[in-house]
Amino acid sequence: MKLPSLAAAGSAVILIAASLLGLWAYSQHGIDQHFDQIAAANYKTSRLGLVTDERVLNRPDYLPVYGSCELVYEARNRIDRFFAAKPTGFRVAPSGDRGYGTLLLAQRFAALGEKLRGKRILIILTPEWFFRPEIPADSYAGNFSQELAMAALDSNTLDLETKCRLARRMAEYPGTLAKNAFLDQLVRAYSSNTPESAALRPVVTGLAAQFEAAQRFLDPIFTWLGYAEANPRNRPYVPPAQVRSIDWDAAAASAREEYVKLTGDNPYGFRLAVWKKIQSGRKGYFYRLDDLHLEHRINTSKEWEDFDLMLAILHQYGAKPLFVSIPINGRYFRALGTSPDGWNAYYAGIHRLTRQYRFPLVDFRDHGDDPEFCGLADPNPKGWIYINRVADAFYHGTLSHLKNQL
Repeated sequence: MKLPSLAAAGSAVILIAASLLGLWAYSQHGIDQHFDQIAAANYKTSRLGLVTDERVLNRPDYLPVYGSCELVYEARNRIDRFFAAKPTGFRVAPSGDRGYGTLLLAQRFAALGEKLRGKRILIILTPEWFFRPEIPADSYAGNFSQELAMAALDSNTLDLETKCRLARRMAEYPGTLAKNAFLDQLVRAYSSNTPESAALRPVVTGLAAQFEAAQRFLDPIFTWLGYAEANPRNRPYVPPAQVRSIDWDAAAASAREEYVKLTGDNPYGFRLAVWKKIQSGRKGYFYRLDDLHLEHRINTSKEWEDFDLMLAILHQYGAKPLFVSIPINGRYFRALGTSPDGWNAYYAGIHRLTRQYRFPLVDFRDHGDDPEFCGLADPNPKGWIYINRVADAFYHGTLSHLKNQL
């Protein structure tokens, strides 16, 4: 009786394995066939692993762009849409969402590891990241990926000191670890300096590696299913390639009409919906004058620790990033009673750290008093034109010639 049962069980295992392999191959083919739409879709990171990032990095006609809410807000000149038809030879693969920050980016880049070596990537910095004590737990959890976090800590190439730094920061958000015992044990092993933790690291890492291998196998399947199950109306439109020259000055001038529609031409360049919430004093949109100690907020933010961690990871893996900062809205903060002395700490900090790692930075601080350039935390149509011009020069290796014109 046992032999037929064993044979049946073996046949079932073979059938399941064959079905999974077939689905994996079908998914890989589907991703290949619809790659441009998948790369443009900016799927939520918390649901995916590395398959899209890795493919984008292997495509010389793509520029990966990482950021936060500015990559999901509707905008006519948003960088991914502006380059969708490859006007100068490349498309943009956007990756970012509301509530993102440098700790999450650090995990993502650590997970990508050697895939980053020699690759150009653009990272958009939002000053408001540095106005808070650290990334809020709900924002972090909403964008957290178990797959990326595990790949980062399970890496056999990330140096031990950086891995331990990363684990210690992840340990400060225990709610994201509770659903994955392997990840929880990895974080515990690397966030503690005890001899017992050091002795457990090889065992925990080995077990986690098996689990991560299964996740990596399933990643293309989940990526393809996410695309295939989406309503066709919600899939991004990717136009055919159309090479053309760009008159950057004319593009910036033409952004005025779109700006008025977006903001109603209010004095601070805020989107109309945000402007109404600020005028009403709605919590979360208005900084009260009596607690606006901006310089102290900036200098004491844990975002600096996370920013340095991200830079260290990019440096170790030989990436070629360009950092572009949205400028601080000087008009707004002056109206609240602060001065440039309060926010200069932000510019000084990002320059100090990017210089330390010898990474290029464009901060656009000279445009902070121009409401047509940016609103509360995102670029306006004119601001996107400037960012797009920098991205184009970066991709084509002519950034040093452009900087004096900005």
